[in-house]
Amino acid sequence: MKAWFKPRNAASGGTDTGRRGVLRGLAGTVGGGLLALGGARTAQAQDELAFPGEDPEAKVLYQLNRNEPEYQGHILHSASVVLQNYDNNAAIVVECFGPGIHLLLKEPQSPVEPDVRERIQSLASYDVKFHACGETLKSLGLGEEALIDEATYVASGVVDMVELQNDEGYTYVAW
Repeated sequence: MKAWFKPRNAASGGTDTGRRGVLRGLAGTVGGGLLALGGARTAQAQDELAFPGEDPEAKVLYQLNRNEPEYQGHILHSASVVLQNYDNNAAIVVECFGPGIHLLLKEPQSPVEPDVRERIQSLASYDVKFHACGETLKSLGLGEEALIDEATYVASGVVDMVELQNDEGYTYVAW
């Protein structure tokens, strides 16, 4: 479905003031350009805006179950590439459990790199969801209040993954 309006762009002699234009402008300043939005798709595809509540072009579910900065960086980078390739018209969930839960804790019990936290904040601003496993929290003696603002509590990370795949059509990606 196409939007009832089309943002003006440089090709039509105006300024792109639509959502994607604003996001492109912010991309250069947020997180040192972590998300290089736009440019991956044609101008015609960029003019096709999605309305809130419409199904995204892609639904991707990442499993993040290790507390290793390089591993985490690969997953977060992959999520940004998906966003770029689908002009932000992608639903992405990063399911954190086991040692990966520390990424979403206000006071992690294992070190979390500051740049990883910045990348989480940046991705969350593009509606990437970070789900935190309640069973893992329980095993650490923690509750929902221990989570950073960008995290969403789920009772069980594994059950959530199954439901996202079976009920909502997410594509599962393990690293």
